[in-house]
Amino acid sequence: MWGEILVALVGGVSIGAIIERIIDVAWLGRIQERRERKKWLLDKRHESFVRISQQLLSLGLGEDRQKDSWELLHVSAEARLVIEDKSLADRIHRFIGDLHRYDSYSKTEDASVKITTVDGQPVSKGDMQIISLEKEARLIVDELSKEILTQ
Repeated sequence: MWGEILVALVGGVSIGAIIERIIDVAWLGRIQERRERKKWLLDKRHESFVRISQQLLSLGLGEDRQKDSWELLHVSAEARLVIEDKSLADRIHRFIGDLHRYDSYSKTEDASVKITTVDGQPVSKGDMQIISLEKEARLIVDELSKEILTQ
């Protein structure tokens, strides 16, 4: 009699432990999966933001302007997928358009026309545009930095 009770008790405890373990593994597995996915996404965002920041601050210009132009578009498309603030993604897209327009404008005679700045310094219209683009690139990178640091 005591033997049967002991066998039933041990069997019940074993089944309860197995059920508890299954629930534990399923629940903890989902939590761990979410953590890993969040970490993976954060790593991808960081990589993407570093690449787009490098391209923006260099104005997407290197030795091969045609190739660099496509690289900037590629990197910005990648960043757009992980940017949460879509207005920032649109701002990057506008910046790339402005950069392409500058590239075309810089080859015209009008770009070399000198104007006088408020401090009396002569500067070409093309140089004024590049200064404006550099400032916008820094502001965009600052926004990207804020977005990654708030995660």
